[in-house]
Amino acid sequence: MKNLPIYCSVLALALCLTGCQPKASANQGGGTTTAEKQGEPAAPKMPDALKSDGYYYYGLDNTKPLTYTVTEGNEKPMEGVQTVQLKSADKDASFTISRTGALTSMGDEDLIVKSDGVYLVRSNWGPVEPAMLSFPAKATEGFSWKTASTMKGQDDRTMTLECTWTIGKGEKVKTEAGEFDTVKVTGEGNLSVDTEKHPLNAEGWYSKQVGAVKLIVKSKDDKGKEKSSVVELKKVG
Repeated sequence: MKNLPIYCSVLALALCLTGCQPKASANQGGGTTTAEKQGEPAAPKMPDALKSDGYYYYGLDNTKPLTYTVTEGNEKPMEGVQTVQLKSADKDASFTISRTGALTSMGDEDLIVKSDGVYLVRSNWGPVEPAMLSFPAKATEGFSWKTASTMKGQDDRTMTLECTWTIGKGEKVKTEAGEFDTVKVTGEGNLSVDTEKHPLNAEGWYSKQVGAVKLIVKSKDDKGKEKSSVVELKKVG
């Protein structure tokens, strides 16, 4: 297994980054918006009831693209950009996270924000069944939850992630983008591809209204050699 995708963008692992969200034109007269006049649907609006800790720590309200550096082992850091878009909102809210550059290997993701947290419903491998809780609605220190989800790729290979996640203490984290107040989330478990099982250890630091600031993922390849990936926020906007 060459590269391990980072899920639970908690770390969807993670990551769980953000981008541009279109806004409808303001209209004090109470008439139609510019988009409606042009025959386009108005941009969806995030319901206040769904604006939880998970929504903010996952950075889903951030309207700016985030540039990250990705370091695989001792290799030279590479850069990638992540953006987020609100696709629809009603009882639940649907988001798409898009990634370019060095983040492309992580793939795009579809998320749903529910009353109890942020869920990963689709990865670059395909639908996630059952939907995976990536970040709970409340960022309570010591809160722990388990995930056991499966994704089946177009090549009929099956990926299964079984992991226990825990919210830790608040920490200050400094990267090239600045210093951030964050909440740390850790995960331990196994990532399996067909019959190959790989131990997984993950650490993620998330800042409100920004998203993932730093992620560290460790595992082992087919020969038992340790592999690691470090993702750090370089620039906001």
